[in-house]
Amino acid sequence: MALQLISKRLRIKDYEDPAASFIIERIEVPATIGHLVFEFNTFQQGYEIDSIMAYDSQYNLRIDIQNVCQGRRIILSIDEIESSSGTRSGILPSGEWILVFKLADPLPKCEWVIEYTIGAKELDQLSLKVL
Repeated sequence: MALQLISKRLRIKDYEDPAASFIIERIEVPATIGHLVFEFNTFQQGYEIDSIMAYDSQYNLRIDIQNVCQGRRIILSIDEIESSSGTRSGILPSGEWILVFKLADPLPKCEWVIEYTIGAKELDQLSLKVL
């Protein structure tokens, strides 16, 4: 069963503010999740995310990926084979996760827009017994 945890559009209008290049978001991950899917869309050519980091509810770094371009999909799973490179597979603890975006420098001289969606897939009963 697939769940949508969050879908959001971020806009940065004050590109001259140095703090504008960092975005911190918080997401709530429910219990018994075995698979998270992060999808990013930057819309315009050249509007890149320099790096994305995600920390789980126990403050472990679970995603550390650089140069995220338009249409990128990142999978984090309990299974190493299913997980994207740049992620740290393993049990996905429930609770508040932190997602950090560092935008590419310099920021474009106009409004910067990114849309992201985070989906989840619950563990099946067999996987729960193994854990």
